[in-house]
Amino acid sequence: EEEEDDESSEDEDEEEDGSKKAKETPQPALVKSVPSMEQEMLVDMAFANDDVVAQFKEEKEKIVDEETEKDLDVTLPGWGSWGGIGTNDKPKKQIIKKAKPSAPRKDAKLDHVIINTKKNRKLQSHLVKHLPHPYKSRSVFEREMRQPVGPQWNSIRSFKNMIKPIQSTVDGVVIEPMTAPKGFDKVMIRGKRKAVGS
Repeated sequence: EEEEDDESSEDEDEEEDGSKKAKETPQPALVKSVPSMEQEMLVDMAFANDDVVAQFKEEKEKIVDEETEKDLDVTLPGWGSWGGIGTNDKPKKQIIKKAKPSAPRKDAKLDHVIINTKKNRKLQSHLVKHLPHPYKSRSVFEREMRQPVGPQWNSIRSFKNMIKPIQSTVDGVVIEPMTAPKGFDKVMIRGKRKAVGS
């Protein structure tokens, strides 16, 4: 019996130690999913006069209305009807050109998004049409163009290395003119071909 009492007291000690360890280890704080009433009141006070959601919906409806094609009345006034004394003033048949049904917008089901699908023609002149000389693949070129060059994003040393010219000359030094490469015996001068040296 004494042995059983000793074993049961040891079990109780282990349980107490386990509960102490559980109490000592800090539990992660649970984040409240619902803000308190004070926070809601502060947010309401901060945005009391701003109904941003309604303004955004109005703006989106305006943009959608502008971009959708509408039926066009192409009736010309005076054509197909008689004028003057003794004519019947029957209403003239209107000629309406029906609008083509447009494809559904990409942001039709997204209430919080406006997707602009118009192409900006001014940006076309800034796009690269062909892969520039030193690059072998499009992905390498795009990766290089994505890397910002400014001193805000790079260290001063690497920024200076990036903008350093390939060749540099000292002021007052005469620069020798370029020579034509081998096999380049004719050049184009004012639309006429002339041999080099003639």
